[in-house]
Amino acid sequence: MKRARFAQLSAVALALVLVLSAGVYGITRGLLADNPPPSWGRLEIINLVLNHIRADPCNHPDASTVKATRTTRTGAADILAKRWDPNEWSGSPDGGSPDNTPLWLVEVQGEIPVVGGTRGVKECEEPPSGVKSLVFYIVTVDGKISTGFGKRAP
Repeated sequence: MKRARFAQLSAVALALVLVLSAGVYGITRGLLADNPPPSWGRLEIINLVLNHIRADPCNHPDASTVKATRTTRTGAADILAKRWDPNEWSGSPDGGSPDNTPLWLVEVQGEIPVVGGTRGVKECEEPPSGVKSLVFYIVTVDGKISTGFGKRAP
C-alpha cells in the first residue's frame, strides 16, 4: 500500500516539476527574447508608450490622460483626421492606402516637447514651459511603436 502511494506521489511530483520547468523556461525565453509577447493587452501597450515618451527627460506625460484604442490603420487615420485641425493634419499614418491591419492608437497628453528621439537633460527648458501637448502613437499589436504624432493640446 505504501509503495502504491509513493508511486502515485512520485508521478504527481514529476508532472509538477515538468509543468513548472516548462513555465519558467517559457517566461525566461520571453524575457530574454528581443521580440515582445505575441498578444499585448491595453495596459502593456499604455506602459510601453509611457516608457517610450519618458525616455526623453524633457517629456512629462500625464498618465491619467492615456487612452489606448484597438483599431486598424484606416481607423487610426479616421480618428486622427477628426481629432486634428485640417490645417495641421492631412493624409493618414499609412501613406494613404486603406489598410485593415490591426494596431493600437495611443493618445497621451502632458508636457511632451519631443515626439520620437531623445535629448539630454541639459537640453530641457528650465523651468519647463508648461505647454501641454496632445500626442498620438501608433503601436503594432506585437508591441512595436511605429509612428508618433504631436501638437499643442486644445
